[in-house]
Amino acid sequence: MKLLIAGGGTGGHVFPALAIAQEWKSRGAEREVVLVGTQRGIEMRLVPQAGLQLETLRVAGLKGKGGTTLLKNLAMLGSGLVDAFGVIKKHKPAVAFGVGGYAAGPMLLATWLRGIPNVIFEPFNEPTKLDPNSSSMFWADQLKPILTELLGPPAMEDHAPPPTGDPSHCW
Repeated sequence: MKLLIAGGGTGGHVFPALAIAQEWKSRGAEREVVLVGTQRGIEMRLVPQAGLQLETLRVAGLKGKGGTTLLKNLAMLGSGLVDAFGVIKKHKPAVAFGVGGYAAGPMLLATWLRGIPNVIFEPFNEPTKLDPNSSSMFWADQLKPILTELLGPPAMEDHAPPPTGDPSHCW
């Protein structure tokens, strides 16, 4: 059974992904995991160091971008989605787990369109840190369950996320 973990860019996304991947694999020899990120994030260094497989998508950020950078990054979304469907075809995951970051949006969209169950982990549970325009907030309306580190953020009260703790504390 294969778990796909999508996201990365910063330690706040990558360390929970690594902890989840290691826990998943520790529960049985038949369990496999693939992480999906970008070529620019710290996952390029940390995932191979952890002995895990990494696939990358051609995506970049949109929030806070303007002018030609925004147009360029918007144009990349199609390529990122094509890459995401390629990852699904290659790995045939049983479930997808989003941890945030640029790669999470296109990857979760592709798995959702293919009917693959999705789960989101949203570590930023303070209202000042949770952006209502983030991909996690978008996916919170589409998917169940969404997991948070502590009690659910007020911005997500309708989704009643169960507190799970931060898996990176185990890393």
